[in-house]
Amino acid sequence: MTIDEFVLKYNLEPIAKVKRIMPSGLWGETKLDQVVSVADKEWLVNNFCQISLASFENLLILDLTNCESSKPCADFFESNSLVHLGKMGGKLKLNKSFEKLAQIKEVHLSAVHVTSLPKNVGDLTTLKSLLLSDTVIKKLPPSFSELHELKEFKVWSKLQELPEELPKSLEVVDLRSNKLTKIPGALMRLPNLKWLDLSSNPFTSLTLPDMPNGTLEELGLARSPFGLSQKTITEVQKAFPNAKISGGASNGKFVEDGKSLYLSCTKLYHSMAHPEGSTSSN
Repeated sequence: MTIDEFVLKYNLEPIAKVKRIMPSGLWGETKLDQVVSVADKEWLVNNFCQISLASFENLLILDLTNCESSKPCADFFESNSLVHLGKMGGKLKLNKSFEKLAQIKEVHLSAVHVTSLPKNVGDLTTLKSLLLSDTVIKKLPPSFSELHELKEFKVWSKLQELPEELPKSLEVVDLRSNKLTKIPGALMRLPNLKWLDLSSNPFTSLTLPDMPNGTLEELGLARSPFGLSQKTITEVQKAFPNAKISGGASNGKFVEDGKSLYLSCTKLYHSMAHPEGSTSSN
């Protein structure tokens, strides 16, 4: 069966006109469970990523949840209309055609086994929101800095390093629960940044801007070696006078309280005597 035969068989909205698709549940406003046989819906879920999106001339929203998408066809992502791409769970191979999503504004992937972003992800010049929750991405390509429209960025839980240059358009950055040992100074100097969370990362130092930054409204440093000292949080507050800054450990205590504090992100005990951590709580 071809996709054209599938659409004709169930009198669905034509490929060239449909604006929203979730192969496991929706075709336009039609709930597939109500009109499509179990066998044919299974065919669609298993084969949709073998069809180029170029034929879907007005497709705006695509949700690939439950789809077999570990090996999409070479030209799968070639769309001039798609605005939102989402998926929850499973695998997704972002092949080279991903860089040709000419109108994409949102990419939201949650608990998806994505190992990397394409080398030329910076070509996605319309991208505004990139949320990569619970993925296995360890580093970002240098072209990430060329996403000049990107306002919201989230990634966890395997990221090990950030590029030295980042999009200056960023307003919300969520980097909680990664493996970051170094935070580039460029992140702390982003001119439009309003919300930043670096909690639960093993970094021990932070490069603060030379001049106070009044734009940042919230900064999370909790459960990181750097954020365990109340004295440190006070110094950071001077650099970001308008920001609400959270630090300390999960129990709300700081190392000045006279106790060693255990951090899961380092698997070490931290104290005034051992700010970078020790294997012992004594």
